[in-house]
Amino acid sequence: MKKIIIFASAVFVAGGITYLSFQSQSENEIARDGSFGSGNMAPEIEQKAAIKQAAIPEVLKKKGNMAPDALVEQLSRKMRAQFADSINSIVVQVSLKDMRVGLESEFPGQGSQMFEEILRRAFPELADQILLAIANMDAYDEWLVDSYLDLNDMNAVAKDNTVWNKRIELFGEEDARLIWNEEIAQDQQRERNVKTVMTELNTAYDMPLEDRVYTMQVAMQDNYGDTPEGLLMGTASVTTQMVFRLDSVQKELAAMEADERQETINQMRLQLGFPEDRIGVLAEQDKKNDEMWDKGNAYMEEREALVATYQGEDLETELDLLRLKHFDDRNAYSLKQEEALGMMRYERQRIYGLN
Repeated sequence: MKKIIIFASAVFVAGGITYLSFQSQSENEIARDGSFGSGNMAPEIEQKAAIKQAAIPEVLKKKGNMAPDALVEQLSRKMRAQFADSINSIVVQVSLKDMRVGLESEFPGQGSQMFEEILRRAFPELADQILLAIANMDAYDEWLVDSYLDLNDMNAVAKDNTVWNKRIELFGEEDARLIWNEEIAQDQQRERNVKTVMTELNTAYDMPLEDRVYTMQVAMQDNYGDTPEGLLMGTASVTTQMVFRLDSVQKELAAMEADERQETINQMRLQLGFPEDRIGVLAEQDKKNDEMWDKGNAYMEEREALVATYQGEDLETELDLLRLKHFDDRNAYSLKQEEALGMMRYERQRIYGLN
């Protein structure tokens, strides 16, 4: 008969940290996959192996046959044995939160106290440090929930900065990077996956437009749909930005007459999930953008002629008059300020559907 050992395997939860869930595995399977392997592993692998081995043992399922005090003693011995070489790791410390959650579920009203007692018996010199790390993770998870609406109103970069600033505030930069190391690796892989699809679609001139939109939607959903990052950044909004920035899409839109282009953009937005009333509002903004770009292009042509003809104060005077010819006072003033900083508004790329 195969002996079954209970161990912890990684699962992703809302707080962004990989916690522990408990599964069964035979000793033969463990020997085969190396979960209990030799001491020749790299430190990072040893650390992950230690986390993987963490468990509320089988005896927890038989709690009716064991008093809480006896269970606390047994769990403390098990914890000390399994984490003796890795308990100083912040990753291991915060991962023990799942044991506390399990105890709270199995022993309502007693679980948290039992967990603290287990820690103090297993690692008396580190118990306060571990409890603080777990309390900080509790605070982070609560903040993430409380901040959902505010984060949802931010763009992707602002959200990422805000979330990381909070992590660093609670744990310090070094520990935060260690705790969320797996998330960073997953983020990088997701970015690579999406970038690969974008590269292919960028030159997919012969692919029907609706297929390009669909392919980008699938790529975003597959990589971000079920992640906290996807929830925070809004995959539909980001997908829209990516689709309209594809070179293949912009070249196709640029080749169309204005009415056909607007109808195509409307259909793309509908496919991307925009409600019809919002599509109508955006279409009005597109019309204003078209008018502004027409003015801008005409302004730039005349500006080029003035720059070739005038210099110094005479040039500045002529440019002031030219701006007022094409734009209202507010836009003429802001355009002048931009140009003084070397920013040429109408030399940037025109992206139909976005600007």
